[in-house]
Amino acid sequence: MPTFSFSPDALRKGFAVAKIVKPMTGDFVLKISDGSLSILSSDRRRFARAEVVPASSDAPDGFSSDEYFLPADRQAFFDSNLDSVSLVTGEKGLTVRTEGSGQSRQASVRKRADLSRRPPMPSRPHISGSTLRASGFEELIRQVSCSALVKETKTDEDMRVNQVHFYPDESCAVANARFYASVATMPGLSLDLSVVSADLPLIRSFCARLGDSDVVVGRDKSHLFISDPATGSCVSFSRVSSVKPPLHLAPEAGYQVIMSVDRDQFVKSLTWCAMAVEGTQRISFRASGEKMDLLNGSQEVSSLPVSFVAGAELSADFPVKTLGGIVKYLGDGRALLKYGNPKFPDVLEIAEESADGSVRARHFVSSMKERK
Repeated sequence: MPTFSFSPDALRKGFAVAKIVKPMTGDFVLKISDGSLSILSSDRRRFARAEVVPASSDAPDGFSSDEYFLPADRQAFFDSNLDSVSLVTGEKGLTVRTEGSGQSRQASVRKRADLSRRPPMPSRPHISGSTLRASGFEELIRQVSCSALVKETKTDEDMRVNQVHFYPDESCAVANARFYASVATMPGLSLDLSVVSADLPLIRSFCARLGDSDVVVGRDKSHLFISDPATGSCVSFSRVSSVKPPLHLAPEAGYQVIMSVDRDQFVKSLTWCAMAVEGTQRISFRASGEKMDLLNGSQEVSSLPVSFVAGAELSADFPVKTLGGIVKYLGDGRALLKYGNPKFPDVLEIAEESADGSVRARHFVSSMKERK
């Protein structure tokens, strides 16, 4: 019976990847083959597969174990605070042993039944595609999530409509929620694909675990893969067909009004307004000189200082909760509010005055028609 010894920290990291997808069956699938432990978790159209290399093994070359089912509520078997964890494969199941500091613990994980109707663990995918910095890609996904309607994407029809589209010629990704939208650019981004909005949090979670390491984004006819090239761990998503719209970006030049405002003050003012108004989402912006008033009808609800970079005044109405949600995606510092672009005269652009890092985001929201 071959024995495999693992670092407890390596196993914790492996299960952290596997848990990105909540297992629909209520358990993780474990299998040792090709010199590593594969941990699989899957739902209807997604799976996370972690690869953990043992610190030592006495298994013969080419060894491949049976599959074992670990209930999700027993994952603590592998989350040891002791010095070592070893797995012993056997005919009846997988034995988990952990030892250290004069202590030892042992448990068994059941083997897949011969008559099980569940599909076997798929073979390890061979993923090729675009290699990106994981931290940059995570930030890009975070920014477009602002307008991606992630929480509203539940049904198959929602998935066909609510998608983030990537345009390689402009090195950007775009999310459009009809009345507001987000565009994020990243140097070297050459992806030409679309991603279901509901999958964005899982992609972010996977990339966040890689930090400044590389991540590979690949696809085939039916799946999108996000992979760690160092370990082979990955998350996979069934692709959902959609119509990729042509890209129409607002030109950065030509705005009649550009204002600079402290991001934190702006967030607090919008949060206050969202609580203060009742029965409406409308807030009127009236800015001139060095001040901007936020009004509910004719009543001033909040005011804050602004600096005009271009133009001298602004008068327009916007949905306060939508705008407040957008501004929270900006980093610390000052934000630029741009309005009156000749090609999109009724659209407000919100962007960071000086963005750190390689990812640059532009957010847009349509003004509301003035009351008559």
